[in-house]
Amino acid sequence: MPEIRRTTMCDPNTPVTYRPADYLPRLRTLFDAFVSYVAEEAPSAYGAFRESAARRFRELIDEVGGAEASAVYLELFPDSDALQRARLSYVLGLLGLTDEEPTGECVATKAAGTSARLLPAYYQAVALSDVLGRTEAIPMIKAFVDRWLAETVPVDESLEDPGRFWDDLEGEQNDVTQVAARLHRGRIAFRVERCLWADVLAPLEDPEIAHAGACYGDFSQITALNPNFVLTRSTTLVEGGPYCDTCIHDRRHVESIEHPNRAFFDGLGTS
Repeated sequence: MPEIRRTTMCDPNTPVTYRPADYLPRLRTLFDAFVSYVAEEAPSAYGAFRESAARRFRELIDEVGGAEASAVYLELFPDSDALQRARLSYVLGLLGLTDEEPTGECVATKAAGTSARLLPAYYQAVALSDVLGRTEAIPMIKAFVDRWLAETVPVDESLEDPGRFWDDLEGEQNDVTQVAARLHRGRIAFRVERCLWADVLAPLEDPEIAHAGACYGDFSQITALNPNFVLTRSTTLVEGGPYCDTCIHDRRHVESIEHPNRAFFDGLGTS
């Protein structure tokens, strides 16, 4: 019998303390990287994409109870253009930041921080789809994710097998509720029943774009971490599945990459 572990997602309303002067620039780096990627890969559509994205963010500011970014935050980005200012205003609304709050440390819920990370990226991807059409935009979104993770994830080829993911299940600040099984050395399976990212993304109007910009990155991240690792999956919560069925394989310790079937995941941890 495989060893089983269970984790429970922490409360999305858990307060998280951070410094806007550090956190907001990190978010901008990611969001701007996608904008630059569009300029590089689709220069003829770049202007229309920027206009579409800026328009969406201006419309979204009111939905999150935000306002135009004030001078205290714009000072962090003195070179901001119209798109970046509209996007920053939206992020501030998601985080609930106001002029009256301290410029040192601020507090937002874990769910708010996740929304600030995922939703601007999603709406930029939707803007690209509006301009290019889905057939062209979605492969571009995935290609950007592949490149971004290949460039930013630190490689660790010293890992003997996916055991680090098993060890991470002992952490206290989980973003998922899941059942995991260590099948043998070189293969670990996960049935994710609830995910904070899915909570944020599932209500959106376009689950395919949400998946391309967020969940798809799991494949790239695993391989970028160690080229011996392979992730397989057939369904996700974001796409409307009953759970995310994920398996991580290490080519050095498995004879073939075979994803466990649905019956396996349905019964995982029930006996």
